Parts: sequence; structure tokens; C-alpha cells
Amino acid sequence: MELRFQPSLIQEVIDAFIEKTEREGDPTFYKEFHELADPIYENFPLDDREPEFQKLYQYLFGHWGFADIIDNAFNEFPELKERIGITLVRGVLKEDQESVDILRKWGTVEEDLAKQFEAKGLKGVGIKLLPRRFYDPALPRFCRHELL
Repeated sequence: MELRFQPSLIQEVIDAFIEKTEREGDPTFYKEFHELADPIYENFPLDDREPEFQKLYQYLFGHWGFADIIDNAFNEFPELKERIGITLVRGVLKEDQESVDILRKWGTVEEDLAKQFEAKGLKGVGIKLLPRRFYDPALPRFCRHELL
């Protein structure tokens, strides 16, 4: 199963997590981010920084285990996971917007993507989450509930 996250969701999760942990007195993540981000400011012209920062955020999202949360939730349901070709995870602003849906309900781009996998006998799934869910210990439970 391919797992994709909305770039703006990734950035918001990382930024909020850094701020949260620093506010709680743990500067570890702030320091790690800046050890990797400062060279981008130093070595790339302004116009070339955005793709470098996207790579950095993507790396930290995986390195800090945020992607694993969703993947591990699917691992609890192997029969379901083997029937899914792709899962897209997108951020939302309000709790009542959170959901798990068949991907083709989201829009034309997502529907086209879902059709590619449906041609192979697989489904596309869309998950909408608040960014703060990623550092909420209840996220695995929420995912389990939504996947059932």
C-alpha cells in the first residue's frame, strides 16, 4: 500500500510538534530541525529553498515516526491493507471534518488516482486529520475506529 501525505499537512505537523516540544522544555527537535534547516538558508538562493524545505519536512516526518502511525494502524488490519493500493492523508481545520473515505469521493484528481489502483483490483482511501492528531497518543485508537 502506498501512503502519501499532503505537503502542507507534513509541514504543519512538524512545525507544531517542534513548537510544542520546545514549549514543554525539550529543545531536541528544535535543535535537530535547525541543524538541518540552517544549511538550506546558507547554501540555497531564496528561489531554490522551497523544494529543499519540502524534502527536509518529508524526511523529519518519517524520521520522527509520524508516517508510521498511519502505517501501523493499517498493519492491524492486514486483510484491509492488502486490498488498498493507495492512501492519501490530508489535513483539515476542524474536528468534525476528520474522516476516512473511499478516495474517489474527494474530487477529480483523487478519483483519477483511485481509478489507477481500481484497475488493479485495489481501492484508494482518503484520511482527513487535524495536524495536532499526529502528536496525540489517541491517534492510533482513532485510526482503528475509523478503519473498522
